[in-house]
Amino acid sequence: MGLNSDKEFHVVNPMNYCDETMSAEAASIGANIYALSAVGFDSQEPKIGTLYYALYDFAAEHAEARKIFRFID
Repeated sequence: MGLNSDKEFHVVNPMNYCDETMSAEAASIGANIYALSAVGFDSQEPKIGTLYYALYDFAAEHAEARKIFRFID
């Protein structure tokens, strides 16, 4: 899933007090990592973990990595 926009998005996670503005790509990466994490806790499917860690590693190299990790952590 990914947002297709040149706009910036205001992203809030009240569970960790995150309040950031980020690109559509960064918001999409964060949302997908968050979703994979939630699904991974309830799933016994190893592929979920593989996808989670691959996207997490990709996020670490992203220009907005700090914002992405602020959102998901």
